[in-house]
Amino acid sequence: MKNFFLSSITTPPKGSRSLAAQLGYCFAVIIVILIVISMTITSAYTKVLEQDRADSLQTTAVISALAVSNTTLQDGMQFPIPVSTYSNNGLLTNYIVNIYKNAGRSFLRVYTSAAAETVTADQVTLDGASNSYLKAFDQQEAVVVTRTDKTGSHVAGVAPVIGSEGTVSGLVEVMMPVSDFNSTRNGLSLSWIFTILSIAAALSIVYFEIHKLLTTMFGQPDRQLPKIIRYGLSGCQSIAFFSAMACSMPPLVISSYLLSSSNAGRLPAFMPAPVTVLLAGLLFALGFFGFNGLRHFFVRRFTTRISLIIAIFISFVLLLVSSLFSNVYLYLLLLLPTGFSLGMVFYFQREYRIYASRLGYEEFSERIIHTTQYTGYLLGACVGAVLAGIIYERFGLAAVSLICGCVLFIVGIQALLFVQHCPPSSSPPLHLPDFLYALLSKKSGTFIWSCVIATGIQVGFYFVFIPSFLNSAGLSLATISFYFILFSFVGSVLIRALLKLFPNRINMRGRIMLSSVLQTAGLLLMSFMPTARVLVITVVLMGAALGLHEFRYLDYYKEMIREDKHALAREILERGFAVGAVIGSIGYGALYLTDNIRLSLLLFTVIMTILLFAYPLISLLYTSSHPDGATHGSSDKDTQSPFEGYQDSVGYGSPQEQRNAEAPPTGHYYPGGYSGGEYPRETPYDAPREDSNQISYGQDQYNTYGRDVSEEGDRK
Repeated sequence: MKNFFLSSITTPPKGSRSLAAQLGYCFAVIIVILIVISMTITSAYTKVLEQDRADSLQTTAVISALAVSNTTLQDGMQFPIPVSTYSNNGLLTNYIVNIYKNAGRSFLRVYTSAAAETVTADQVTLDGASNSYLKAFDQQEAVVVTRTDKTGSHVAGVAPVIGSEGTVSGLVEVMMPVSDFNSTRNGLSLSWIFTILSIAAALSIVYFEIHKLLTTMFGQPDRQLPKIIRYGLSGCQSIAFFSAMACSMPPLVISSYLLSSSNAGRLPAFMPAPVTVLLAGLLFALGFFGFNGLRHFFVRRFTTRISLIIAIFISFVLLLVSSLFSNVYLYLLLLLPTGFSLGMVFYFQREYRIYASRLGYEEFSERIIHTTQYTGYLLGACVGAVLAGIIYERFGLAAVSLICGCVLFIVGIQALLFVQHCPPSSSPPLHLPDFLYALLSKKSGTFIWSCVIATGIQVGFYFVFIPSFLNSAGLSLATISFYFILFSFVGSVLIRALLKLFPNRINMRGRIMLSSVLQTAGLLLMSFMPTARVLVITVVLMGAALGLHEFRYLDYYKEMIREDKHALAREILERGFAVGAVIGSIGYGALYLTDNIRLSLLLFTVIMTILLFAYPLISLLYTSSHPDGATHGSSDKDTQSPFEGYQDSVGYGSPQEQRNAEAPPTGHYYPGGYSGGEYPRETPYDAPREDSNQISYGQDQYNTYGRDVSEEGDRK
């Protein structure tokens, strides 16, 4: 044991341990540097602030002495001018004004502006005064002193009162508590702590991602693999990280920009700031998550990579135009095309994920790629939130747009380098009647509403509600990064570790039920106590709830629908998530239309509770009505919805369950690929499958998204 400890100290770590040690060292050093810098700046700022307050006390005392000059100082006199005020943590507070007349070598109080309940009827002499009071009286000069009496410690400005005879007849004392004199707004507050931790974590994440990017760029790619996956999952995560970092910045500053424009009087009177924020969030969400048909047209018309480069260039131009002209109407008008262009960055990664998962490599299954991209999204959003908050509050919207555009160009370079070949997917079109039919299905439709659409709604919680809440609470926008980091840690690290530590302890139905309970509890807590501290608990519960599904919804949904509808499963869930994101931007944006945030959030929570618990309740009723476990061969098969099927496996998610896949029924035609009973190869790089029934998550077991290579072979 002794040799182990000595070797661990003397021998440098290698591999992943070396990187972990570097990240820990980086985080610790950044924390120390930020704390030292912050303390130094706070100390200097406090000294400047105290000097300014001392000058204000002295000036107010001189003005007050001039106001009562040539006046007889006696009991019951009135102060001729209003008592001056000072700002204390954003609130205006009255100074305490005392007037004393000379009584030998002491001073007798004849007037005070203190509250009546704190004033006694007896005569009061100056208590706790230093020689500075005598100096001010004798030498006729204004001073600032600190004195302590039975009412507490105060900092006072003292000035002599010149009587009608031209001599000093008394003193005027203008004072404030020492605690107010030394205080700074926020100071070492919760927002300060959250921001410091967020900056340190964000810089550590940037160091990690740049290390991974350089290692991937200068490393030797595996040329035995197809071009799209030669750089492995590192290139995939790097693209996802920088994409999320860039795309998270514009929506996070929407509420801050519009509220500041409202305070500056740049919004019309008929459009209040909350309505403008709601409209802006809706436009951006529609552009970012909608118009998939138009995206598919661009990808088919051009190539996938060229479409990405065009979208990046258009995004950069739109962001600069909307920020440089500083016009609210132009800003709102360009939000929709800006959201669409930024959404193309994520659509590119969807195409990458679908195509790479069809190549037949187990380590590049869709679930693994999706999990890798999701990790990059979370890390990128954490860094983007810090950059957006700090840059916007110090340099404005134009600087945020410029930084966002630069990061987008990095994404474009990575896409050209790491993704050298990515043909567009040939997905069957999902028409609106089919999507509505899927939503209205008895069980699978309820699953979409409770799980997929509800998850999309929670996107609005992080990108619409939290920025507006921080603005209303007077906290820095950069604080939002702390909540993003907390959500990422709980959902992607803590919950994933617990699920691996206790495997197969809870099936998918149990996870959905637990997720519904956690989300409802978090929203209820926030509705009862809408504070920044309670928001921490809410984010923890949200992170745990949204980290339970582990991207198993697609497999789970396919178990509930007929096999001939599996080709549309991915499109249905993606559109359901997009609909949820748009609904979330409307719902969370509408919370601030009223002044009572508690009541509006409580009503929203009730609606979300009904939505979240719809599928768990339907599942319980469905199970109780089929206690023996009905199958697809049941007598009521013809009467059920075409999107409906029975989910009888209680051990969903086990390896045996995922390997159990059957071929589609013969005679069905699937556009773009499967026809009859043949299972064609998906790409020219695809090796022959040893077992066509063994698939990973998200892989198209029926090749419904591929091209019809049989016809292509005939043409050749």
